[in-house]
Amino acid sequence: MADVRPGDIIAWRKPATVVSQNTGHVAFVVAPPQRLDRAGHRYLVRIADATSIPHGDDTRAEHKRSGFGYGTILLYLDEPHGEPTGFGWFGSPKRVDFRTHVAIGRAVL
Repeated sequence: MADVRPGDIIAWRKPATVVSQNTGHVAFVVAPPQRLDRAGHRYLVRIADATSIPHGDDTRAEHKRSGFGYGTILLYLDEPHGEPTGFGWFGSPKRVDFRTHVAIGRAVL
């Protein structure tokens, strides 16, 4: 997570518990991650994406619409390698957390 920076891409596979024809989701990092706990297992990440489900502090929520916008998600990291193992909707009145394959990458020229 120390290497994640604005412009990076986050992608995750649809969790098995989610009923959907989608295969997963992709988002762009727009701000450096913020660590939430001392151990470094949870990070807040500000993202840009297109979705019908608003995230925490989401620009879509104020207009009650879906589509492109900015929001904050929660990423979970495992021990001892610090690899992302899941995501959650941060700031939602109803806590939603999913464990699934998560990848973070950067386009290079």
